[in-house]
Amino acid sequence: MMRDAIAANPESQPIPLAPVLIGVSGKQFAGKDTAAKLMQAALTQATSQTYGITPIALAIKQQYCKHHGLSLHTLEAYKAQHRPGLITLGTWGREQSALYWLQIALQPYFAGQSLIIPDVRLMQEYQALRQYGAVLLRVEATREIRAARGQLVSESDATETELDTPALDWDAVIENNGSPEAFEAAINTFVAAVLLPRVQVQAASGVLGAAPTPQER
Repeated sequence: MMRDAIAANPESQPIPLAPVLIGVSGKQFAGKDTAAKLMQAALTQATSQTYGITPIALAIKQQYCKHHGLSLHTLEAYKAQHRPGLITLGTWGREQSALYWLQIALQPYFAGQSLIIPDVRLMQEYQALRQYGAVLLRVEATREIRAARGQLVSESDATETELDTPALDWDAVIENNGSPEAFEAAINTFVAAVLLPRVQVQAASGVLGAAPTPQER
């Protein structure tokens, strides 16, 4: 597999690279979180960087917990009870700015950490991440497969449909309709063919150090 090839090749061993931003999009139960974790593991092994995973939804949950004196563990345990409040808070943030929650999620990247955003759902999020130079991955799975993985809800919501247009310029589209092993192999191929060349080009160009702030972008 790709990881074994990296380990066997001393020339591909850890090198200092610029902070990298990666966005993952897909419908519910397509495999976005799994893709993010697989990329995180492969990239961490192949480079000298630590890659964080920060869902946009986490920013909403953290602020909700702060307002209500809850831990994330408690919130997740009683998520159905708190769902209306989370929706209200999420709506409030987007009324302040369409990118309110995304900008919070991106703070580690603006501070210089490589970051994976595993829940890109809206057009303005896609456009902002593209403007920030992110690598954007779309994960696809059939409705039948996704329904077998979990209960599908709010399928007509904009967060489920807004990025369905085929005109969008994804860096790759990976299908996740088969075995976990097949999906992992596809993600590892994407890392080797797209992500590693991208970060190595940045390093060769001298694009090192902290990522630009939103103002500098």
